Amino acid sequence: MSVNDGKAEEYLLKPNDIVFARTGNSTGRAYFYDGSDGELVYAGFLIKFSLDEGKVNPRLLKYYTHSKHYYDWVNSFDTGGTRGNINAKTYGSMPIILPLRPIQDRIVEILKSLDDKIEINKRINDNFEQQAQALFKSWFVDFEPFKDGEFVESELGRIPKGWKVGTLNDVAELRKPSIRPQDKIFYTHYSIPAFDNSKKPSADEGSTIKSNKFGISDGAVLLSKLNPSTKRIWYTGIVPNNSVSSTEFLPFYSKNQKFTPFLYCYLNYNRNYNEIANGAKGTTNSHQRIDANSILNRNLAISEEAIDEFCDCCQSFMNLILAANQESLRLAQIRDTLLPKLMSGELKINDVEKNL
Repeated sequence: MSVNDGKAEEYLLKPNDIVFARTGNSTGRAYFYDGSDGELVYAGFLIKFSLDEGKVNPRLLKYYTHSKHYYDWVNSFDTGGTRGNINAKTYGSMPIILPLRPIQDRIVEILKSLDDKIEINKRINDNFEQQAQALFKSWFVDFEPFKDGEFVESELGRIPKGWKVGTLNDVAELRKPSIRPQDKIFYTHYSIPAFDNSKKPSADEGSTIKSNKFGISDGAVLLSKLNPSTKRIWYTGIVPNNSVSSTEFLPFYSKNQKFTPFLYCYLNYNRNYNEIANGAKGTTNSHQRIDANSILNRNLAISEEAIDEFCDCCQSFMNLILAANQESLRLAQIRDTLLPKLMSGELKINDVEKNL
């Protein structure tokens, strides 16, 4: 592998390039460029690998950068307080077992078959999300189920008679219990990188978590207050013991747990989210933060009876979304477990192919 850490600020990526973050809390995070995202450049604080494709299948290295072996290697550079920087020379000497190129190709085919199933789940979930959002708009924006009833004027416009104008604080609350992760205890960690990695919470030993986190419980709806131009809203469902979230997430909970689908759909509804994001404070996107109080103080039309009926309808969508996410997490775990065993020869390719 050849390495380019560059002198200019930005460089053009070519298909099958891999770039690595070499500094700060993002050290070790990798991005594989296959050309499908259009023309992209990488910044000078990243390191690019140009691969000898005669020796290595680029996608095999992509899979390796998501493996426990790789993250263990990255974590070995921790200095105790922060993750140490990794320079180009160190990346170039990264240890990796490489089988013969034809075997690499077969391994990639196996792992890609699992990725393809994960992608199908993602598309199914996208459809369920769209249906949930359409249902929310129908009930609480257009009031379609109530159009044959009487409407009254309000500060929000015309709303069904019997509804009241309240705030989100009437149905939701923010809970932020501070947790200091303890050594030798493993935590399910809902972080910004985990969200970006297909909403896959990581299992992190307490000593590797460098700052206080929020303890979270069942029914949390996590909304990222960081850089609101990127929408990150995480419906967690039932969470394992010792679950924590990044303090860059705002953990909202429905005061009536049955109303959690309404809370999620309200925050996720594009018009609502855009209004929330536009009210963020800060000078640039990377420094903007969403204010939790401004969210809880948002006015909305409320009918507990309507919310209850909506959640009866919408809960099935949310259950299917959570089930697909769990299936994808299981497939990703199988993929990441298979990788080192296939690369080392501990598992025979033929045996794995028969069971897939």
